[in-house]
Amino acid sequence: MDNAAITPVDKEVAKEVRKYEGAEYGNPSSIHSYGVRAKKVLFESRRTAADFFHARASDIFFTSGGTESNNLAIIGHFNHLLEKGISPKRLRMITSKIEHASVLECAKYLEKKGVAVDHIGVNEEGIVNLDELESKLNEGPEERIVFLISIMYVNNELGTIQPIREIGSAIRRYNKRLAGDFHAVFHIDASQAPLFIDVDVRSLGADIVTVDGQKIYGPRGAGLLWKRNGINLLPILYGGGQEMGLRSGTENLGSVAGMAKALEIAGRRRERDTARLRNIRDNFIGGLKRILPRAELNGSQEKGVPYIVNVSIPGADNEYFVLRLDAKGIACSTKSSCMQGEEESYVVKALGKGGDAAKSSVRFSFGRDITTRQVEYVLKVIKTVI
Repeated sequence: MDNAAITPVDKEVAKEVRKYEGAEYGNPSSIHSYGVRAKKVLFESRRTAADFFHARASDIFFTSGGTESNNLAIIGHFNHLLEKGISPKRLRMITSKIEHASVLECAKYLEKKGVAVDHIGVNEEGIVNLDELESKLNEGPEERIVFLISIMYVNNELGTIQPIREIGSAIRRYNKRLAGDFHAVFHIDASQAPLFIDVDVRSLGADIVTVDGQKIYGPRGAGLLWKRNGINLLPILYGGGQEMGLRSGTENLGSVAGMAKALEIAGRRRERDTARLRNIRDNFIGGLKRILPRAELNGSQEKGVPYIVNVSIPGADNEYFVLRLDAKGIACSTKSSCMQGEEESYVVKALGKGGDAAKSSVRFSFGRDITTRQVEYVLKVIKTVI
């Protein structure tokens, strides 16, 4: 019940990884037959990933995961502007209060460099406030230009789906008002989206999209970045110039092939898994409400992906609750696994429900093969623990 943190590696994916870590272990940069075959695998994997996003293969870049992709998008574009001679004191970044740590920490880094950062609030369902976004775009300091907006597609703690296309439209209107050739870049962290949402970059309105392999039954240490042609990034890793000069280091062929296979499977299973898990989720929420009448759902049942349920239990010690469930073979979480040392969920806190909601929140996230019988067992244990 903690598959938003990490998913098991799919059997088809694992087979693909083993193949290119064993007999077919060539370096794509080598000119002998092993290297030529490896280069072909790299090309085919890039094309498979591009098909998933309805994109061009030349716009796909493989990385080590979502955190690196987010850093490459944000820091890479910032560094490009610095190289052009633009002062950080002329720049603004906009993000939300509930982004992944890898985006928020990049924002802190930019602030130290002199960039102004605006954090957009969310409503009680965890949906970004579009009016506030429009206001930040329209009423910012005249001496500063918004150079990047970073909003995640699906929140990893709440499961809420953000109105990405509406956000993209607001950014396009802003860009039309800008003088010269400056362009505010729209970055989306879509790490939690591919299993249940068609991430079609032709219609999203995004300029850069991040995906993480370990969230989609892919290999650990695998991710990718889609970048619209014409959007400029500078590398954050330097070396041999692999990945078309953007991400140096010998390509991890097993992870790349596994990542492509995971995306292929996600596209194949999306419709069936979405319908089945939506039914399981709704039954689970119904069961929780019967057991815990005072419990409050965080996020949106209607506007959320069908595999994440976040609930606050007033007065409960959520860490003790999670450990009691763990003793019965049930894994869930109190907050994002990426936030070490935090006592409460900053995401739930941003919903404006008060400190107790954040301190008593628990996240359940279903694997795509979960059964109704397993959910019934979880509800039975929860009732006993309460």
